[in-house]
Amino acid sequence: TKARERKRVLEPGANLLRLSLARGPGGLSLSQTASWASLLGFAQMSDPGVKYRLDKSVEFLEAILTHQLAATSPGAAVRWAGRTLRATDGTCIRERGSKTTDWRVHAIYDLGRGGFSHLELTGHRGAEAITRGAPVAGEIRIADRYFARAGTMRQFREQSGNQADFIVRVGWNALRLTGPDGKAFDLIAHLRDLSKDMICHEVNVLAATGAATPALPLRLIVQRKPLEATEATRKTLRRDASRKQKILDPNSLVAAEFMIVATSLPSEGYTASEILA
Repeated sequence: TKARERKRVLEPGANLLRLSLARGPGGLSLSQTASWASLLGFAQMSDPGVKYRLDKSVEFLEAILTHQLAATSPGAAVRWAGRTLRATDGTCIRERGSKTTDWRVHAIYDLGRGGFSHLELTGHRGAEAITRGAPVAGEIRIADRYFARAGTMRQFREQSGNQADFIVRVGWNALRLTGPDGKAFDLIAHLRDLSKDMICHEVNVLAATGAATPALPLRLIVQRKPLEATEATRKTLRRDASRKQKILDPNSLVAAEFMIVATSLPSEGYTASEILA
């Protein structure tokens, strides 16, 4: 890479990796990193020289990470034979002194193997998406409600040749739904009609993915939350609405009583209670 152009200063790629680790996880300043490299005898650089090489080493470091993760095989089955459970999530990073998000780390964790299968760093505009990290055949990817976008869930299925599935938590207004008959499906009205003694419930729906793409078939699985958890959620909703000086949508208070997940898994062999466990 361009970070290794001046061979007389920083020759092997291993030294560039050491330099990156010293400055990044090692927490050294630019000046300390330059002094450290000089002390070890593998580079003579100024502070700007260190920064220049690290700025140019992104592709080099990404290639190393990709190679390391690709060398790991999917983990053992955790719940269903022949299926690999992987959880995806993201986190925000702020640079020192910053008041807003500067970077996002997107990760996929293999529950059977106990390690990451994908890591990706983006700028603050890099949105969370279930399609980050290529799916493998037999995978079941688990995600929180921020990943509940019908278009990317459909792409995830297509990328795997429909050989990978997902379990995603959804909000009451995250998806535009229709029933199997093609009529609009009112999720809030459906929740209101559920009997008070209902613990676990499921319904088949279709989620719109765009004007030119077919709808995505989904199983919506609904579990009623304990009263304490419901009241805690409603309290948080009211507090946030007051803090932001917004009118709280009454539908949010209805949905607060339930946990709702959407999955592409068939009902045969994958019961609702097992999916929610």
